[in-house]
Amino acid sequence: MILLCSANEGVLQRWKGGMDKLGEVRELHAASVIRPFLATENPQLILLHISLPGLNGIQGVAVLRQKCPDLKLMMFSDIPTENEGIALLKLGVHGYANTYMSSELFGEAVNVVQSGEVWVGRKLMQRLISDLAAANQAPSTTRGFSQALRSLTVREREIALLICKASSNKRIASNLKITERTVKAHLSSIFRKTGTHDRLQLALLVNGQVAEHPAQESVTSNVV
Repeated sequence: MILLCSANEGVLQRWKGGMDKLGEVRELHAASVIRPFLATENPQLILLHISLPGLNGIQGVAVLRQKCPDLKLMMFSDIPTENEGIALLKLGVHGYANTYMSSELFGEAVNVVQSGEVWVGRKLMQRLISDLAAANQAPSTTRGFSQALRSLTVREREIALLICKASSNKRIASNLKITERTVKAHLSSIFRKTGTHDRLQLALLVNGQVAEHPAQESVTSNVV
């Protein structure tokens, strides 16, 4: 069951319209009823509108995470910002997106979060990569990346470099004139060869900022 938390009927309708075949959904319209609901129900995922009445924004999310640390939360903001997104990710939310993202992208985002990854927008992904790269100055990582890079084919290297630019699979496929299925197959091979698990880890590795086998949480940008 997926729990939709918003007081905006239009938003709820948009979310439900993008959730075909995603299973049972329930709705709550105020923050005050979330915890009583969770006392008797165990949703697989909560989609939470940051402007939900009574939530009190980031502070309210922090309280909710503290009281219910096992919740899988995906946050939506009408006007998303990088700083807000980073603050929410630091609290342990599993996704941060524009409330009015397209139905197609919305459905994909929900699937990504349900699968255990973290969903963020492309600009926020670039900010995360930049911030993490600046914070990590391990001296041996360049050599580690060189070793991993040598194991990749020419095409895999091209794709790895495009991932560093936060390119989606669709854009990579268009740039390289291959199918998205082929891109996904190459990515699976790249992750296996480099010991990475997701796009953020790979981008950090390519930038020479993490060891050959990093252990950070999986984060997905825009389109997986």
